Amino acid sequence: MNRILIAVTALLVLVAGGVLAAPEFINWNRYRAAISAQVEQVVGHPVIIAGDIDFAVLPQPALSVSGVHIVNPDGATAPDLASVAALKIRVAFLPLLRGNVQVRQVVLVNPVVELEILPSGQPNWSLVAAEWAEGASSFSLSFDSFITQNATVTFRDPVKGIVETFDKVNAEVIADSVVGPFYADGVFTVRGIPFAFNLATGDFGLRRPTALRIDMSNPDSGDLAGFTGAWEKQGETDRLTGSLRVEGTDFAGTLREFFRAW
Repeated sequence: MNRILIAVTALLVLVAGGVLAAPEFINWNRYRAAISAQVEQVVGHPVIIAGDIDFAVLPQPALSVSGVHIVNPDGATAPDLASVAALKIRVAFLPLLRGNVQVRQVVLVNPVVELEILPSGQPNWSLVAAEWAEGASSFSLSFDSFITQNATVTFRDPVKGIVETFDKVNAEVIADSVVGPFYADGVFTVRGIPFAFNLATGDFGLRRPTALRIDMSNPDSGDLAGFTGAWEKQGETDRLTGSLRVEGTDFAGTLREFFRAW
């Protein structure tokens, strides 16, 4: 998530800076390659913008980009690590003049994300520009609303024969900064079974355990599973501690349906 937020910020600053120094009627499609190159430095993968780029200053800065593709590294199954049919961003104007990015709303339309363990054993999403990832906390960035519409997320591990797809993902995320706290609500379908979720985290930028709470439910059965605890980075190890609770009249039946679909 942090890397996505940083990429969005870089795109905003680059385009907004150009708009403030140029007429609003500028044809931004002429600068696809330059903008793609700047975002590529952030995400560490080739970036293709196949569609139109539009930017307006008034009544508030608004960016619209279509046909965005982040190319997968060699050896991956899918050609793209991520793609989105349309990206729409609205930001507050006055904070932008002070160098702060206060995002009113980000909307991703039909995003597709392909997460994969490569033949080398390395995850495809880990190949990013390290200097940007390490500097994530230096961005003054907040999100009033980050929305995904009809997203599809697939995880692959060819060596273990695992392919898991989460589709019809409709969610909203609020982020106080690029390192949290994060709050999210949404729905998704996996193995044909619908789920709803609610997530809240602490600040991942603090050098202490980060609070984490997540609830998942099956709207059809009313069954609920929830986790409350904390995440902590200890050297090279991620440590998760907390408590798990389950509620429902037939939670075992929901589990049977879930694993039967597998």
